[in-house]
Amino acid sequence: MTISILIIFINFQNYQLYTDHLTGLFNRRQLDNYLQERLQSSAGGNLIGGIMIDLDSFKEINDLYGHNAGDQALEYSARIFRNTFRRNDFIARYGGDEFIIIMELEDSGDLMRAIERLRENIRQFNLRAVVPYKIGLSMGYDLFDCRSGKSVNDFLKHIDGLMYRDKLNNRRLKHA
Repeated sequence: MTISILIIFINFQNYQLYTDHLTGLFNRRQLDNYLQERLQSSAGGNLIGGIMIDLDSFKEINDLYGHNAGDQALEYSARIFRNTFRRNDFIARYGGDEFIIIMELEDSGDLMRAIERLRENIRQFNLRAVVPYKIGLSMGYDLFDCRSGKSVNDFLKHIDGLMYRDKLNNRRLKHA
């Protein structure tokens, strides 16, 4: 009995160490571990896709509706991500209002199909008007070529740059 309780306690500690307490998604520490392991083991040619996501207007949600609403926006977003992506896709809160999804793909079209599912699920959430604000996303995504010689950090910087480009474009469209 004591050993069983100890095992449960250790598993609970590991869960807390590697998950974000607000969203229940993996945290940055677990992302770093996962990326090193997954991308090194995929050198054989498996397709890996990465999506970097930033919530649009997150500061405005906090400022207009309070920090509880901001936390709620993060929780709703995490729920939408879990409902959009497959069980074996790795979903993490990267920091603040940024998230990252790492996917093993059958073909390059899988990444675009996942992006379209996410856009549709966000659209459906906003149509239901569950909250007084809309959730919007800026995304940067691409395939990681294990044979390219690029590091994991190079790949993260790349999709982060693509996400910021999308964010600037979204701001231009919003103010046009």
